[in-house]
Amino acid sequence: MPLVLGNREDCVSEQWESWPTRTRVRTVAIAVVVIIMFVVLILVWSAIVPFLFGLVLAVLLLPPVNWLQRHLPFLAPESRVARLIALLLIYLAGLGVIVGILAYVIPTIINETQALFSGRGLAGQIQTAINALRRLFERVFPPSIQPLIINQGRAIAAELLGAAQGAIIGFLASVSNALVVILGYLVVPIWVFYVLYYADQLEEATMKLFPPTFREDILNVGHITADVLGSYIAGQLLLATIVGILSGLSLALLGVDFAALLGFITAVGDLIPTLGPILALIPALIIAGLERPILALWALLALLAVQQLENNFLGPYIIGDRVRLNPAIIIILLVIGGALWGLLGLLVIVPLFATLRDIYRYILIRTGREETPPSEALRRIDEIQKGRAI
Repeated sequence: MPLVLGNREDCVSEQWESWPTRTRVRTVAIAVVVIIMFVVLILVWSAIVPFLFGLVLAVLLLPPVNWLQRHLPFLAPESRVARLIALLLIYLAGLGVIVGILAYVIPTIINETQALFSGRGLAGQIQTAINALRRLFERVFPPSIQPLIINQGRAIAAELLGAAQGAIIGFLASVSNALVVILGYLVVPIWVFYVLYYADQLEEATMKLFPPTFREDILNVGHITADVLGSYIAGQLLLATIVGILSGLSLALLGVDFAALLGFITAVGDLIPTLGPILALIPALIIAGLERPILALWALLALLAVQQLENNFLGPYIIGDRVRLNPAIIIILLVIGGALWGLLGLLVIVPLFATLRDIYRYILIRTGREETPPSEALRRIDEIQKGRAI
């Protein structure tokens, strides 16, 4: 049944009065439940974050699981056995991909890490730097004032030690929360498995919360949201991979040791908005600086150039192509998101805007002068998404 909202000139109050009393009561109840759930999420945010990541993973895995369930030979497409086998095959395939990547990447990282901390690597270079600083100290300062400087240094070290002890105490106080989060991440794969296995039952139970008139529209909105979210995550992973490769190649061309390891660190850091790329600079600069101070400067310039290329060209183009947004709009959205919500805004503003844009288009199509069925409205949204970007 099409969504009946009348002409666009109709008032919201008239639409509300036209609904049956039972529908209005249910709508208010749903709104209250949503508000309560939102407040609870804020209160237990640190513990719920792993499951939010798990929910995103479930949304991404649901289409391939459904497709595989329908195409398994010798089994009824709707049987629970077919669902279980499809899930196991997807999990095995994912495990195989992870093992394959690790088998290719980990040996290189291990070799370079071992060299980094070997006597010829970072440890030896640090010891050489300490000896050079000691000789410089003895040459610059007369023997008469050296004890005074050493005592002052010890006093400063004692203050730093006291501050470190306070930080450690604070850290230990938060260990229980950290354990809860770690436990959450450990159970996420199992939780995602159950979510995918009972996805049809969960969907049916969720749809019963809404009036029958709106159920197909709610499903379509969920489809739109999942499509945008999946496209955005795929774009971010592709972008991080490209940035890691470019960073590693740049450092290798400059002659910086452990370029592959540093490129991998840069790729991982790139997945963390704002702070990640900055933190990823530190190990590269330390390693380059211990080799030659001027090399650290060149490494910094090279990595900053890669970041500028990402921020101004690669990021807006790749993410914009995935979520069908013009790169110019991507840049404006990032500025607005950062100003409104800081790091969280940088992370969510683009997929949030793209999702609201597509939902708005869907509502316009559904509530136009022609009564467009939900399936046709969703088909038009898919055509718009494939055809152009704003």
